Amino acid sequence: EAGPATGDRFGCAALLQLLERMKDSRAKGTTTIAFVTQQWAGGRGLNRLLEEIKPDEMTFVGRIVASGKALARPAPGDGVLLGMEDASAQLKGFSAEIKAIADGDGERLIPINATPPRMAGYAKANAFPERFAQLGIPTLWPATPGESISWNDSGNIERLLEAYLQIPKPTTVHRLGGGIGSGGGISAFQALVEAYGASGHEENVRKVVLSRLDPRLQKKVETDSAGNLILHLGELDGKSSHIAFVAHMDEIGYEVKKIEDDGRLLVSVLGGGYAEYFLGHVVLIHKSDGTATGGVLELPPGWEQPGFEWPHGPRSLDESVHVYVGTRSAEESQKLGVKAGDWITIPKEYRPLLGKRANARSFDDRVGCAALVEAVNAPWTGSSRPRRHLYLVHGRRSRPERRSGGRRAHGQRRPHTRFRFRHRYVCQFGLAARIHAFCRRRDRQRIRHSRRG
Repeated sequence: EAGPATGDRFGCAALLQLLERMKDSRAKGTTTIAFVTQQWAGGRGLNRLLEEIKPDEMTFVGRIVASGKALARPAPGDGVLLGMEDASAQLKGFSAEIKAIADGDGERLIPINATPPRMAGYAKANAFPERFAQLGIPTLWPATPGESISWNDSGNIERLLEAYLQIPKPTTVHRLGGGIGSGGGISAFQALVEAYGASGHEENVRKVVLSRLDPRLQKKVETDSAGNLILHLGELDGKSSHIAFVAHMDEIGYEVKKIEDDGRLLVSVLGGGYAEYFLGHVVLIHKSDGTATGGVLELPPGWEQPGFEWPHGPRSLDESVHVYVGTRSAEESQKLGVKAGDWITIPKEYRPLLGKRANARSFDDRVGCAALVEAVNAPWTGSSRPRRHLYLVHGRRSRPERRSGGRRAHGQRRPHTRFRFRHRYVCQFGLAARIHAFCRRRDRQRIRHSRRG
């Protein structure tokens, strides 16, 4: 599992699962389960909890911050971590009891050098009880958008807590996890933004464009050999000018080139962009069967070290990049259905903001696609009906090479006037009306010119 705050949430998820089975506990005494606040703001919630309940013993379940003496870095899937001041010393007291419980229940417990949970602020920090333990799980790229954990580890830490509270093993196995859903009844613009289509893989976007066109216009749309969608409007005689409006359908992404022996995916960039905006983020790997699986774009080596410089600019696109999918061998990755040629994008979501504003990834150039759809769906009657020959082109593979909107998209004859929609998103929301106005203005210019002649 990967995503922002994953390393902060697995503890909450484990405790929620524990609450469901507390009725089966045989442990004596009072058990308090608490979800504390403001841990990133100096541990204020934890400090208040210690002051109010004064526990005889406490187990902190959450992100473990390795100390400077930590050498080994357990990976997701290695088991449960036990934070210690000195992991090389012999375990004693409460930590030794937890280790014995883990061994007896078959859970792997790994002592690791770590600092206690931080409590800093204006109020005096309360002391932890003598019987105090930190439990966590291995996390890759902690405190980044792409931090990753293994749900097997999360299940193991949950089972360890159950064993400590003398809760019998469940008769059925449950797993933690999540999924990706989708809704309906959305606008053409939102549908286009949320459709995935990296350069060379625009089929999903093409389907949305066609589905949002007037049924009468759908029959007139042509798809050329490059995959461009082309709609001709207006007069088709040789005397009229040819005007093209072009928007590209693709977005920045990656393509799987190879599965490494350790299970990671070697990928290459599809399109332009700057790698520093994508590294360390969760990705979707779109497989040939139409389904998708998750992964994380790995961060460069040494990213957590002082003085590290992020790769930036166009040169970063030439550097090799790997995607971590939670596996440890090429065979395990192949079992996920991943293979060379699959394409990758960053997950995205359309978020309406105040008024007519919105936020999402891949506005470039779904805004242009939506403007063209809106323009052709509007009534072209009377004076607004174009007397020029208009090409409305939804092009593909705009990023790796300028294959769209050129001679191939328009036939062998190039248009006299060509518009490409890019970058100035605020202006593009009104493009549908502006296309109509432009056509009317050019028609009036042609009429005045003919009268003078």
